[in-house]
Amino acid sequence: MKGRLRVGLVLSGIILLCSLGDVFGAVLLKPGKALERMLPGAEKVIKEAKTLSVDQKKLILKTGKWKTVKDNYSFYVGKSKGETTGVALIIDEPGKHNKIRIIVGMEPDGKVKDVAVMAHVEKRGGAIKERRFLKQFIGKSSKDPIMVGKDIDGVTKATVSCRAVGVAVKKAVNLYDVLYLRAQEAPAAKQDQEAE
Repeated sequence: MKGRLRVGLVLSGIILLCSLGDVFGAVLLKPGKALERMLPGAEKVIKEAKTLSVDQKKLILKTGKWKTVKDNYSFYVGKSKGETTGVALIIDEPGKHNKIRIIVGMEPDGKVKDVAVMAHVEKRGGAIKERRFLKQFIGKSSKDPIMVGKDIDGVTKATVSCRAVGVAVKKAVNLYDVLYLRAQEAPAAKQDQEAE
């Protein structure tokens, strides 16, 4: 009886260690390295917390195929000589069974500069972390569909993961557009009206 209990405990321990290995082995890119990659040449990186207003949230939901969006996001703004050189946003999107963490780097004009998968635990869909898939997003903006089957080619046996990356990139460019680009346009339009 003791022998069977001991074997059972050993097997349970092995199973636990194997599952922990999957979870901890899922981190592909740590935040510091991810930011360096997305914001190359930045002398400093400033973390900016942004909160969506009710109207901004409605606009974001209207521009995408998703049903929910968070209220708060942290943008990482790369600066050199006082000028913005790029912006990055880390987004978690649901995969088939677990979340997939993606970082999207954008130019100051809102076009995608680079995309990387930071964490991926799914049993399938590992091909989404490869450059041949991710490079399709470079140059895309909020004006593009950024959707698998339209302007993005999916990867065999990674349908859900491909869609998750597409949704993350689309959210990132739309959030940047609404929170940064349109926010800059609004004061300029108001000043033009006041001048008339």
